[in-house]
Amino acid sequence: YANTVGYCTGDCEFSRGVLAHGTWEPWETAVAMAVLAQAPPERMPIVVDYGCHVGWYSLLAAKWGFDVLAVDADAEHVVVLEHNARLNDAARRVTAVCGWIDATRAPLPAGPRIRLAKIDVENAEHYATATLRPSLDDGLIDYVLMELSPEFGHDWLHAVGDLGLAGYTGFVIPTKGDDLDAFEADPLAVTLTRPLDVGLVNRQMSALFCRP
Repeated sequence: YANTVGYCTGDCEFSRGVLAHGTWEPWETAVAMAVLAQAPPERMPIVVDYGCHVGWYSLLAAKWGFDVLAVDADAEHVVVLEHNARLNDAARRVTAVCGWIDATRAPLPAGPRIRLAKIDVENAEHYATATLRPSLDDGLIDYVLMELSPEFGHDWLHAVGDLGLAGYTGFVIPTKGDDLDAFEADPLAVTLTRPLDVGLVNRQMSALFCRP
């Protein structure tokens, strides 16, 4: 983003959205919070946030009590994330890393259980799932929340394939434009009634993946 003419972290779509509405991606946020709220109380797993931007999901998880690995390619995003973590008394829970998710990034070793892996990396989804493959194959990741962006390319299809091979099923999260108040049911329960059909993905949307 730093090399994109006119881009400004403080005046991007995310920053304007949070300032105007006090939240970001209401459905995705509600689903993520439901997933975090239902984590097994006896052993708190970690959260991985690929494409963390300035830390919306990372800080929600940290404030909920999770340790977070947050990765973003833009150095300014990481600086703002670290500042946000300090402002929210969450600095000790967030490990922020500036770097690209690409073929050079080594897989994360399978170890602690990952409650949620959030992936929003604009056509590098396959690289992200590749780094998580050891934990995916061992069933150590409970949920994957991934943005699918066909306008950026088809890498997300390979990522969905990786998840399927590891035994994960995808479900479509209601679109960003849907009114969260239109559904009285639990947002996670609503999402799990909407199976993902990759043939119908013709615009940007988010999907949740989990094992049966």
